[in-house]
Amino acid sequence: MSLYFLGYHITGEAARWHRSIAIDIAERFGTAKIYEKAPPHITMYRPFITNDIATICQTVATFAATAPADMRVSMDGFAHFDQAVVYADIDVPVPVQAWVEALQHTLETTHHLPPHPFPHWQPHATLAARLSPKKFEQAWNHVLSLNTPRFDLSLDTVTLFRFKENRGWQPITLPTNSL
Repeated sequence: MSLYFLGYHITGEAARWHRSIAIDIAERFGTAKIYEKAPPHITMYRPFITNDIATICQTVATFAATAPADMRVSMDGFAHFDQAVVYADIDVPVPVQAWVEALQHTLETTHHLPPHPFPHWQPHATLAARLSPKKFEQAWNHVLSLNTPRFDLSLDTVTLFRFKENRGWQPITLPTNSL
């Protein structure tokens, strides 16, 4: 059995920006080095364990045919979850939001994956996680002093990420993942 999650692998200028901010926060405030565990990404389905990843990948490939024609989203601003996670906010149009939530529901019902703990998908790109209240305040005040990120992204692929000991989350490009 292996541990996986599905997401959008952020690349290019947005990935370089994301990595530089994550490194800056970790070095400046002594927070977890999340950039060593996973490449920049937007999670579409949370981590799950399976020994039948081929069937799940086929479901994703089939579901891709139902994707909206325009899958553009924007990385635009900063936000946080409670006082534990600081992230780059992702602005998502309603059709894209509905499509990802339908994909999540399909995976949960078809493959009996654990249901998502929140009622709606909250797309984001984590910059710092597992923060103490003090480190949260430091990191949050720091990102508020930065220029607001503004990147246009197209969720035109779904990437499978597999966890490998001592290597973290590794992206695996699915041959049938173009949307």
